[in-house]
Amino acid sequence: MKAKDMRYRLTGLTVGTVGASWERIETEKDEAQKIITFLEDRRVLYGPFDLEIRDHCIRSVLEIRSFLTGERQNLQPRLKLAQTLRGMRANARRFLDVSQAKGGPSQIEFLTALGEVGLSLAFT
Repeated sequence: MKAKDMRYRLTGLTVGTVGASWERIETEKDEAQKIITFLEDRRVLYGPFDLEIRDHCIRSVLEIRSFLTGERQNLQPRLKLAQTLRGMRANARRFLDVSQAKGGPSQIEFLTALGEVGLSLAFT
């Protein structure tokens, strides 16, 4: 990581023998890397469609949406990453709307929604 990418916050000053203490704070780039690492391990985004089990996919997308919500709360709303997370959460919600529709979607509707959420989350 380059020095210009790191941010620090002053956490204390010492007057006797002069000193200061600093704390490293996460940047938007750090947050984005944490999100990418989490999403890389989600089979629902990268696994073959024909191997996916509907209930497992729904549970996975719920976990993704929950994680994204938590991460978004740590960001200032004006940041590009916060806006991107808002869109990713909306895409996950659309998948859940289709996959949990009353009476359930047909197999083709489910797989189409799965493909859309996979593309939208993996490449947003």
